[in-house]
Amino acid sequence: FQHIYILNLSDNEIETIEVGSLDLLTKLNMLGLKNNKLKSIDSKLFNALGSLNTLQLSENPIESFFDPSTHQSIFKSITCIKMLNLSGLKEKHLLKDTFVNLSSLNELNICDGELESIEEDAFGLNLDSLVKLNLSNNKLKRLESKCFKNLTSQLKNLNVNKNDLIHIDDDFISNFDALDDFQLSENKALVNFISTFEIKSTLELNLTCLELSDIGFKTLHDDFFNQMDLLAKLNLSKNKIKRINKMWFRNLKKLKNLDLSENEIESIECDELETLRKLEILNLASNNLKSIKKSILINLKNLNQLTLKQNQIESIEEG
Repeated sequence: FQHIYILNLSDNEIETIEVGSLDLLTKLNMLGLKNNKLKSIDSKLFNALGSLNTLQLSENPIESFFDPSTHQSIFKSITCIKMLNLSGLKEKHLLKDTFVNLSSLNELNICDGELESIEEDAFGLNLDSLVKLNLSNNKLKRLESKCFKNLTSQLKNLNVNKNDLIHIDDDFISNFDALDDFQLSENKALVNFISTFEIKSTLELNLTCLELSDIGFKTLHDDFFNQMDLLAKLNLSKNKIKRINKMWFRNLKKLKNLDLSENEIESIECDELETLRKLEILNLASNNLKSIKKSILINLKNLNQLTLKQNQIESIEEG
């Protein structure tokens, strides 16, 4: 047992694992327990697994991330863990100190579940290496700055696609020093809120990729992208935009990929895209365009991929 580095017990019928049963696996790097019938885990179960860096617990009926007998997090002893997969679980609330002192944790996946809320300090102290957090396809209603305060210096990728979001704190995005990929798509309940949302910051954000597709908004605040000078990829597809606001893009000098497909855009004027001098990919498929002006394409000198399929284009006009 001492020489086993990978143990995959996924897709079985395991209901319980007794404390001590893993103690000889001192060199274990990866433990797969996906898709079993585990309802609870003793907080001492992983005590001997000092080399464990990947733990797969997804698709189990785990009822709580805390041991009811000790009231301690079941993750407290896996301090060398780098990747933790908790997708498809039934936990509804992330409580204080669920994740604490996991200083090597690089990637945390809590998607495809029933998560409704996150307590302050659920992401506790010493999560110094956490750069990727996936919270997509849950039932979260709010993104509050205080709940992510211990992640603001290191987190690079945050995925909250397909939740039930109705509110985001004004300073939520600007609090992150390293965030470069923020995915917010398929949050249809956010439609009224995001139309008037304004980022409260005078500092340039580090975002290079932003996804706002399939929310259903018709417009955004003039200054929505104001501090996103580094943005290279922007997805605004599957909304209800009829007219492009030239104010949106005025500071996006480094934008290379813009997706406006599956909206309701009826026309594009020359000055609406003229600031996007670095743009290489423009997707305008599945809109209501009836014509396109040559001058729009001439101004976009770096454009090498243009998609206009499934519109109502009858002509390419001069001017």
